[in-house]
Amino acid sequence: MGNEDAITDAFEERFEMIVQALQVKHPEITLVGTAGPLPAGEDYQKGWNIVNRLKVPMIDEHCYMPPDWFWENLGRWDHDDRNGAKVYLGEWAAHDQGRRSTLRAALSEAAYFTSMERNGDVVVMASYAPLLARTQNTHWSPDLVYFNNTQVLPTLSYQVQKLLGNASGDRYLATNWPRTLGRFSASTVKNSRSGEIFVKLVHGDQRPITIDIDIQGIPAGTTITQVDKTELSGPDLDHVNTGVAGTPDEILPVVETLQMTPPFQLELAPYSFTVLRLLTAQN
Repeated sequence: MGNEDAITDAFEERFEMIVQALQVKHPEITLVGTAGPLPAGEDYQKGWNIVNRLKVPMIDEHCYMPPDWFWENLGRWDHDDRNGAKVYLGEWAAHDQGRRSTLRAALSEAAYFTSMERNGDVVVMASYAPLLARTQNTHWSPDLVYFNNTQVLPTLSYQVQKLLGNASGDRYLATNWPRTLGRFSASTVKNSRSGEIFVKLVHGDQRPITIDIDIQGIPAGTTITQVDKTELSGPDLDHVNTGVAGTPDEILPVVETLQMTPPFQLELAPYSFTVLRLLTAQN
């Protein structure tokens, strides 16, 4: 109820009236509280206090922060109450210097998403914002996709969101890595319907690294038959895609099928987001 509201006494009074009425008349409706416009601060804390007091099942958090903030807050939900209100990260995006859609911003968003995926029992929904803007008539930056009368111009953040959307699962698999890897994050999920396993790897440093890929705990009788690798990487964190097809130096996903299955070692390019798609079969 509401959107980026100042959590005043009047707001709390009216919000509680709405909650009580809907709980009686329409208990099938999932109520979503508001935590204001920022991921911390007075409105954020007051919004959470109200949600906890009234036992509202979900809260809408918003988060527009610099790329470094996302890397520094990968553990944000790791210790949250698993029985408390669920989080809908209703608006979020990395805001780089000049509010540009840089590779730096896109990689930090990919890393933060691995944290959401790891804490999927708390963060149940998330939506990048804003989605669409017309070139030469924008009121906010960055946006996910720009357009004009004849072209659709996706950003690097769009390329990340597309990769994430095509690698979704309903079961999180514990994912571990040495903390000596530097600016790195990862998550692994399984799609129970298709049997696919998706490993997301985000490497935010300027040198390549080699990591070990090993999938444990696969049910007996299941074999990994193929590994497809999709990589989004570039040499310059300040790079901004034009979105125009055929433009030189655009950073776009590169897909290949690896000639190996786990366990194996994998080299990650500098400044890269890599998704491994593991196909499985029953013996």
